[in-house]
Amino acid sequence: MENAVIVQVEDTNEYYIRVDKGGVSFFFKPNEQNINTLLKDLGSEDPAQMKKAIETVSEEDFESSFIDDDFLVYMGDYDSVSEDFTTILNNLSDISATETWWGNADFRKIYEKEYMLNVSNNDGVFNSDEFFASLKTNSDLDNALGPDVKRSQFNRAVDYRLDGSAYEESLEVKIGTILSTAARAGLNPDTLKNNPQLDNSLRLIAKNFNDGVYGDPAIQGTMTKVVQQINALIDPQGAGQFYTLDNDIKAVSEGMQNVNILTKQDEVKELLSNWVPETMWGTFNIGQESAKLRANPEYETELIEKMKDARFAEYSMYDRETNWATILANKKQSVKNTWGIEIGYDSPILNEVIKLNDSSKEGEYLRSKGLELGIDKVVNDMTLGQMQAYGEGIVSSAGYTEG
Repeated sequence: MENAVIVQVEDTNEYYIRVDKGGVSFFFKPNEQNINTLLKDLGSEDPAQMKKAIETVSEEDFESSFIDDDFLVYMGDYDSVSEDFTTILNNLSDISATETWWGNADFRKIYEKEYMLNVSNNDGVFNSDEFFASLKTNSDLDNALGPDVKRSQFNRAVDYRLDGSAYEESLEVKIGTILSTAARAGLNPDTLKNNPQLDNSLRLIAKNFNDGVYGDPAIQGTMTKVVQQINALIDPQGAGQFYTLDNDIKAVSEGMQNVNILTKQDEVKELLSNWVPETMWGTFNIGQESAKLRANPEYETELIEKMKDARFAEYSMYDRETNWATILANKKQSVKNTWGIEIGYDSPILNEVIKLNDSSKEGEYLRSKGLELGIDKVVNDMTLGQMQAYGEGIVSSAGYTEG
């Protein structure tokens, strides 16, 4: 395996894996496995032959090498049961890009000092758990990680060394958190099925969250940055318009299909129903108006004023402050009183009555139209009226006797 070497400490059963990457030698210690199994992991069917290629080093030289050479890094235990060596090598292939602190001399000096203290405090025996736990609390590292690197990122890298399984489980939890947060922001989960760029972007936000890129994931305030990135990704015209999508998320999301966020659209439709005739709804872009509401709930006041202006421009015979729902309800009742039936909100008859806005003219129009359409109540009322009118001219004769 390229750049991988097995190192045995002379006169002991101690074996290590050394991987040379980016000018740094990373050491792993086999855990809960014998060397034969390890050799097989490295690709050999004949462990006995592979042993001939093992590097051996004295215990004194091995310990001193970590003190004298600040490019040697102990990475923790290697358990082939949970992760094969090829995976470890793949993870290390980008180590210089993701864990940039290894290239910082100040960091390596602090790292060496911690190593020496650990061995000294444990009677010459290295305790990896104590070593990594001490690194997490060493404040000297705050200024030794390099620019644009948060302390939370380093600490999460240490967490991975201490318990890789727990770290991966945490990532799965974070993915669930991100997806549920996106859903609450108005994203339909089914959208992910045919939008891989969106799915990958949300998963990268989850990974960054878990990796400490946005701050300590255990602190509630870190979620603020997470929500900002989600909104900037899925709702750039709405709740996300005030935030900038990080470059790594932007790169992964390139080519992403547009996402239709439905949140607040029902509220816009309700406002339209209250203030604007349905025939005029087309003058309002419900998607854009709902996006503005998501970005700023106080925009509702401005939106209502726009709706009042639109209605007043078409129906100036009514006070601007009278909402359309009230006008509509009153005129529908007028029609029902005259015709004895309910008519639809989209009826041209109702629209004509609304425009008349004169009870006398409305009554005359409805009776005339009712007779034309053969509306029962109008026809019956007219017939009754005529009968009553003719009946008033009939006079009884007192001298007439029926024979």
